[in-house]
Amino acid sequence: MSRLKKFSFLFSLIVLLGCTNPLPTLTSFEKEKWEEDKHGCFGDRELILPNLISQKEKLLTLTEGQIMKLLGKPDKIQLYQRNQKFFMYSINSIECDESDRSLRELIIRFSAMGRSQEITIESILNP
Repeated sequence: MSRLKKFSFLFSLIVLLGCTNPLPTLTSFEKEKWEEDKHGCFGDRELILPNLISQKEKLLTLTEGQIMKLLGKPDKIQLYQRNQKFFMYSINSIECDESDRSLRELIIRFSAMGRSQEITIESILNP
């Protein structure tokens, strides 16, 4: 009976590992420039964003870890009710730009299960 339990455990583990989404390839996405442009201070994220948004379907249903492998560590993480989480990547920020233009963020919303559900761009008026 012990062998049967071990076999069923290994089988279950293999099935679970086989069900994870493979990491997608983002075409023409300059990851190094994206990651180096923290808070969007150099303007590289602004240039890369249209290409990234055109492929946003590839980012949906990915785990938090997979998103971090593709886009790097978010500039901000916000916890919300019912175990939802938001990753925020600044496209331009008040930390490096004090002009009167609106500030923008790429926001990825994760479900309580840790999967990306929604990707939006939000503009925030500079105070």
